[in-house]
Amino acid sequence: MTRPLIIVGSAGMARDAAWLADRTGIWELVAFVEDSPRAPLLNDVPVLTFEAAVKRHPQAQVVTAVGSPAVRKMLRERALEMGFAEATLVDPDARIAHRVVLGPGSVVCAGATISVDSQIGAAALVNMNSTVGHDALWDDYVTVSPGVNIAGWVAVGEGAFMGIGSQIIEGKDGAPLVIGAWSTVAGGACVIRTVEARTMVAGVPARPKG
Repeated sequence: MTRPLIIVGSAGMARDAAWLADRTGIWELVAFVEDSPRAPLLNDVPVLTFEAAVKRHPQAQVVTAVGSPAVRKMLRERALEMGFAEATLVDPDARIAHRVVLGPGSVVCAGATISVDSQIGAAALVNMNSTVGHDALWDDYVTVSPGVNIAGWVAVGEGAFMGIGSQIIEGKDGAPLVIGAWSTVAGGACVIRTVEARTMVAGVPARPKG
C-alpha cells in the first residue's frame, strides 16, 4: 500500500523527486506545493498552496525538493510549521553503506553512493551519480549536484552547495577537510583545502572568487 506524498517545489528538482518517488513503489504523489502556483497542474498532478494542501491532504508526508539550499530551508520550515510529517526519498539505484545516518527530509537520487560511517544532516540533496566518501559529517541543507565526488573525512557545513562535477579531496581522521557553511563550490572545481564559510571557490585547484 502506497503512502501519500507532497513535494514542495515545482521546478526541475521537484520533477526529479517525483520520478524518484514513483520508482520506489512506496509513495503516491498527491500534490506539488508552491506559495503562488503558476498553473493548476504539473504533469497531471495538482499544484497547491500550503494552505490548500493542508486541507486536502493532512495525512500526507512532505519532502522539499528545491536546489537552492536557502530556499529549501525556508520552504521546509514552512511545511513543518504547517504540521506536515516529513518524508525521506532514496532511489532504488542509490547505494547507502553500513552505519550511515541519513537526516530527515533528504533526497538521494539514482546512482548516488554514500559510504560507511557517514552522518548526513536534514534535508540534504545528493544528486544523480554523486559519491560521498567514508566518515562524511554534514550539517543540514547541503546540496550535492550531479556527478560530484567527495572523498573520505570531509565535513560540510549548513547550506553548502557543490556544483556539478566538482571534486573534493580527502581529509584525515581527526582533521577533516571542511566545506564551510553556506559556501559554494563551482561546477568542475577541485577542492584541495578547507573552504571558508560563505565563500565561493572555483578552478583547479579551487580558489576563492569574489
